[in-house]
Amino acid sequence: MQTMKLELSISVICLQIWICMGGGSISYTTPSGGSGTANVDENASGGTVLLDVDVTNNGGTVTFSMANEFLQIHPTSGVITVRNGVVIDYETLPSDKTFTVTFGASDNGGTPLEGTLVVTVNDVNEAPTFAGEELVQKGISVNDKTYENEAVANVRARDPDMKGQKVANDHFIDITTRVVWSIEVIAVDGGNPSLTGTATFHIGVCKLCSNSG
Repeated sequence: MQTMKLELSISVICLQIWICMGGGSISYTTPSGGSGTANVDENASGGTVLLDVDVTNNGGTVTFSMANEFLQIHPTSGVITVRNGVVIDYETLPSDKTFTVTFGASDNGGTPLEGTLVVTVNDVNEAPTFAGEELVQKGISVNDKTYENEAVANVRARDPDMKGQKVANDHFIDITTRVVWSIEVIAVDGGNPSLTGTATFHIGVCKLCSNSG
């Protein structure tokens, strides 16, 4: 009897499947549809929160971006805040006291989204400041022959809100009793409630000197 030997070779094919997460559609939920509004006080400090941007997507990490001189957006949380070191000045903005910023959101391979935010700036009363601060630094010289009731310096105050201001106290000095005088001048603005600014001026009495300032 003849014996036949049969050899069977089986090949196994391994299939690798790569699954890519993300890259699906994303959409804004806050602000609605990517368009919204926010308010901020002028001179708001850095880090003041205006809005938390939220999106929905099909997976993957969402990255946010923004290019604006006043505001910034956190790249992963989407929180919009005031930049550190900037000054948002109500008085120098256009008449509608608003500005518009654009921001973006994208995931791993999906189509990037762009949103807009219209920011309204609120007016805040600001204390007056004194113009001619050089008078504070170098002082004021008064001739010992100055006549009674003669003005020795013109001190000016500025209200950033342009509501008007007044100097709250007048000073009269007796140049025969003291060589150096320190005078505190107070300026009051027209806000409600009103705010004040102060400056101290040093006046020196000398013989035959020229008035400065």
